[in-house]
Amino acid sequence: MKELLALLLRDLQVAPPGCPAGARVAMLAYGATTTYLLRAGQVGSRSGLLAQLRRLSPTRSSRRGHLAAAMSFVGQHTLKRVRPAVLGRKVVIFITSGQKQELEGIEEAALQYEALGIVPAVLTFSPLPEVLRAFQVNNLFQVVQLSMADPARDEEVLKESVLPCILCFDLCHPEGCTTAAPLPDLLGLDLALVVDNTALEMPTERLEAISELFQNLLRHLQLAGSNPAGHSTRMALVLTGPSIPGQGLAEIPLGVPSSGEELREQLLLALVPRVASAAAGEAVAWTLQHIFPQSSGGRLRLLLLVGPGTMAVWDGEAQKALEPFSQCEDFGVLVVSLGRAGMEQPEVAAPKVLPAWRYHALRLGSVHPPEMGYVERAALGFLRRLRAQSSQRPSSPGCPQELLPPSAGTNGTSSGTPGRTPEAAAVPHTRMPTAPLGRRAAAITRPCTPGKGHGCVELGADGAGVGERNVRKGRKRSPSSWSPTLGPALPGHH
Repeated sequence: MKELLALLLRDLQVAPPGCPAGARVAMLAYGATTTYLLRAGQVGSRSGLLAQLRRLSPTRSSRRGHLAAAMSFVGQHTLKRVRPAVLGRKVVIFITSGQKQELEGIEEAALQYEALGIVPAVLTFSPLPEVLRAFQVNNLFQVVQLSMADPARDEEVLKESVLPCILCFDLCHPEGCTTAAPLPDLLGLDLALVVDNTALEMPTERLEAISELFQNLLRHLQLAGSNPAGHSTRMALVLTGPSIPGQGLAEIPLGVPSSGEELREQLLLALVPRVASAAAGEAVAWTLQHIFPQSSGGRLRLLLLVGPGTMAVWDGEAQKALEPFSQCEDFGVLVVSLGRAGMEQPEVAAPKVLPAWRYHALRLGSVHPPEMGYVERAALGFLRRLRAQSSQRPSSPGCPQELLPPSAGTNGTSSGTPGRTPEAAAVPHTRMPTAPLGRRAAAITRPCTPGKGHGCVELGADGAGVGERNVRKGRKRSPSSWSPTLGPALPGHH
């Protein structure tokens, strides 16, 4: 492991103290716990880094190495405060034997890295298929299995994959990395946006930030437009305070043919504070009963709920409406809580009927651009994970696939819940193919050549190297300077 680290560091331009150009390198070790061997910026020269590396000694331990916990620690603490730079990147390289690794929480760590913009790589001497599956949300992520018996071959593998795609990746010339795997497609998506726009809880500036978040998300998706029958995204907007309560909670019904610009304009006009016609839990129940049954088999379905930190979601009505979707592998829920209200309260537990990979929750203290950018990346990563996982698990035939009859609606069943169903016909779709689990192997057409003007001099790059070692628990760093209102656990997974 020390030889591998030396190979990766020997051609790296390390930033001297106070210099914005070059890489700041931190070195950590993990076993059952994670601790610092070298903090970022503590050593400002390549020779100093290599000298610190040579002084490392192995430590024996009978406890399992907790790779997932080490990943979370690095994401939340080591790379929490980084230098702002246009070409700056956050890179983490984990080196592990791969044996007896504790991987509980690896999917949450993968989603956290995607939301934080961290590019990881794992160098291992044993197969780690669970890690590779978890990081399907990132097309540059690699699990590089080394032989340990042939150091020359290991060095060649690192130069062909890790250097051009991780350490020396050129943002201006991404074609230099030809081993990047395609991300799971996001076609065939039905997206229900549920917003608690109660006037007392959601002020205008907060709803404007939510509108901008939705518009940014839609730019990453292929909207149905004038061809709703295609393999594209259909969107519905459900509000607790709709403009015309008597016509239902759907401000924008599912499947209405609209261009991207028209949808974005409708979002801007619809997301304003109003008097609530229904509570958040009732809006969720209404959406599950009236919006998603219009989807046909093979379409990915996501319920994205945004509201204040004090909103109560999974009450009796919403929980009951969620039960028919418990066996639907193409259905997921993402909950975003905004505002400082309720930050001191414990987070609401996830519904028991949904497995962990189909439910994710975020709690943010403000709607500043860094926080909303985090939500955008987390939502896209969650969608990719949901697509990749659902393609491997066929849904139960009992999943809601057609519009409920009027008797199954909410007329007369709950106060404040409108009973009319938005008119939108079900459109049949077939399941879309997804990318394979393995990574594509290809020759490097433009290999990294350190010291010859290609990519290896990174402006403002921040990196962390993690080796496997059983050591004492390290100290936690202070809260992030760029996001002082972010919650204590960024992924927010229950």
